Order: sequence, then C-alpha cells, then structure tokens
Amino acid sequence: MTEDETPKIVFERSIIYGSGTHRVAIPLEIIKALQLEKGDRINVTLEGKKIILWKKGE
Repeated sequence: MTEDETPKIVFERSIIYGSGTHRVAIPLEIIKALQLEKGDRINVTLEGKKIILWKKGE
C-alpha cells in the first residue's frame, strides 16, 4: 500500500501518566492499518505541532 492509498484515520486520545512516563494508546484500527505487532519498534518525530510515528525500518 502506497502512502496515497493509506486511508486517513483520525482519533482523539488522552495522555495517560503512570510509572513515571506519559503515554498515548494507539487505536486498533491504526495498528491494523500499519500492520504493527507486539515488539515492533517505531520512530517518533516532531514536525511543527504534529507528532509523526512510523514503523522502524520502513
């Protein structure tokens, strides 16, 4: 699937704090769309006011 074919999926999530770290849960629909699995590594970058996540190695 090319970037142009990837559907736009928008969710609102709250930031959760626990065990000394801040977290945001990734919705299952996004996990499936990106074919992420437990143990996969992701890259995180900040572009302006947007946080971008993608599967490491892609």
